[in-house]
Amino acid sequence: MFGFFKKSSPKTPELLASQLQPRIKHHAFVHALQEAGMTEDQAPLMQSFCGELLVTYAFDQPDQFVMATPDLLEQVGVTQDDLPDVAMSNLVKAMRWPPRFTAKAGVHQLDLGGNHEAVLLIVSSAFDQIESHLKGPAIATAPHRDCLLLCDGSDSDAVAELRRQTGEEFDRRQDNHRLSKQLMIRRDGFWRLFEEG
Repeated sequence: MFGFFKKSSPKTPELLASQLQPRIKHHAFVHALQEAGMTEDQAPLMQSFCGELLVTYAFDQPDQFVMATPDLLEQVGVTQDDLPDVAMSNLVKAMRWPPRFTAKAGVHQLDLGGNHEAVLLIVSSAFDQIESHLKGPAIATAPHRDCLLLCDGSDSDAVAELRRQTGEEFDRRQDNHRLSKQLMIRRDGFWRLFEEG
């Protein structure tokens, strides 16, 4: 069950602003929460990211994550306007940098040593560094929360291989943390859906 359905109790660790981090979710996440009985006051804060993907926010605790709701933000003294900056700052501090790269047929898989590699998509400074090593724009996919694949958009063979590896990774795992097969291209610091041709 999602952490934000849990009521405060002596066993629940105190929530802190320093625990807030962004997460990448598929839009089906919202439907799953509604089917699980989410009420309006329990609705997590989220925003559209690209295509099927959303950015949500959670308190990252050792044994669970607690989705950030307006009431919980108020408890820790963070405004909704400040939430993206606070969460991003916490994420950057927690990230192991630089990531490890595994390359196969022009496709690079990023490993940050955790289980939320997909969230690197929203760290602009990280992708600025990554793109400095590419000839063309970065094209990336996030088939799972712990799998981020990318290639050089100037290499058509690598783009085809990226699509193949993404489908393979997406189909390999049938769990709640699967995200999307969509390909995204980064232009002017923003991700957009990639359309060939």
